[in-house]
Amino acid sequence: MSILLADIDATCAALGFNDGNVYHFEDDALQGLKHLIWILRRDNEIHEHRRHIGRGQVLQTDLLPMLMNQTEENDMSDVLLRLLVNLTNPTLLLYREELPKDGPGRRNFLELTEILQGYKAAFSLQPVWAALGKRLQKVLEIDLKLLVCRKTIATVLTRNGIKNYVACPKPFLSMLNRIKRLRFAMKYRDWSWQQWTNVVCIDEKTIQTYANGKVMVKRRRNERYEPRNLVSRETQNSKNKVNLVGMVSCDGPNIIYSVSTKLNGNRFEQLMKKKVEKLFGNKIVLIDNAKIHLKGLSYLRRAGHTIFDFPPKSADLNPIENVWGILQKILNKKMRNVCISTRTELLELIRESWKEIPVIFIQKCLLSMTNRLKDVIRMQGGQTRF
Repeated sequence: MSILLADIDATCAALGFNDGNVYHFEDDALQGLKHLIWILRRDNEIHEHRRHIGRGQVLQTDLLPMLMNQTEENDMSDVLLRLLVNLTNPTLLLYREELPKDGPGRRNFLELTEILQGYKAAFSLQPVWAALGKRLQKVLEIDLKLLVCRKTIATVLTRNGIKNYVACPKPFLSMLNRIKRLRFAMKYRDWSWQQWTNVVCIDEKTIQTYANGKVMVKRRRNERYEPRNLVSRETQNSKNKVNLVGMVSCDGPNIIYSVSTKLNGNRFEQLMKKKVEKLFGNKIVLIDNAKIHLKGLSYLRRAGHTIFDFPPKSADLNPIENVWGILQKILNKKMRNVCISTRTELLELIRESWKEIPVIFIQKCLLSMTNRLKDVIRMQGGQTRF
């Protein structure tokens, strides 16, 4: 560890401590903040010091608690805000709007991006925005002699495009996930549409008779896929639930199977052996690495089938997810006017709805893989619009 990295650790440790309710400042906390700004200004081209501060989560454990407990307008609050602005500079700006081309540079870029995602999640907490709102209100009152209430600030934000939106249900990606997604996109980005027609997508889906509630978030129009605007929906109700396994390809067959019992690894493997495998022939299989699929994947590999090295948490790269989406929309529309009281009735409605999905829609989903991979590269392994 270099001398400056050890200096950073010592400086951060001397800022103060949080007892869970109140952040207690040390006597030389102001000098410590100024020293961190001085170090960041002298950072090297690989941004070693910035990454070290991010790995230590100094912003989450010290700086934001200091902001929330800083009530007076003095040098401390000014220096603290300057440091927060410095640490939250966009990664692309640090690299002068040019993506690094070498391997180590890309890893550093992705690490800085992941650190910024952690910062954004920390800033999404309500107490942090309350503190920033009070700070902005005081600036307007003192510097501009204006009396401003919180409702006025909210109105101004809305006029500038920061509105309430439904949080986007996307999984959060670690740096390792992003690297795997980038590798996958770089490997298959030059595939032609003829090659993608030789791909079959397989996945499982659970359909049930309850509606998910919407979660509202405050964001700009182009910030749908920012980590702070995402919501995870992993818990499900077991009432009138149907487990499905689906298979789609450009030239068919497009089939779904229902599983009467709980779907697990053994059941999935048996389904591959008895029904699904004989239908797709020599096509390349695209299936995610979910735990429930592992035994089925092992069997298909032993049987000599070619399997994509699919990255984790990449539903946007699996076209069958869009097919499940249109199936769910058709079902939701039907269930508004139909009372489903048994599992058999739900299964019959699913089969009826599956037949209504246009074949051209499935083909477009599969042939969109080139654009999906381009988006992954453009987003540096992050979530995409698909």
